[in-house]
Amino acid sequence: VAITSTVLPYVDAILVDGRCAEVLRQPPTLAEVERWGTVVLSARDLESTVRWLDALAADVTETHLATVARVYGPSTVEQFRRTFPRD
Repeated sequence: VAITSTVLPYVDAILVDGRCAEVLRQPPTLAEVERWGTVVLSARDLESTVRWLDALAADVTETHLATVARVYGPSTVEQFRRTFPRD
């Protein structure tokens, strides 16, 4: 939990094992998680993780993808589009 709480201010979400997720969702650690607005995703609940990733991907703008292509190369955006196809 100490290492996990160190990264909470810097990430939107954290994927942890089921036991760690349980600890992070209980007081007093829950207050720290809520303070930073970090989403706790558990390996035990992969459906929630996939839903969170799908929602995140749906909000990605073309401007953002263009920036990603410039910084990381077009293959990164191509992989993103294969992983999260849009209608």
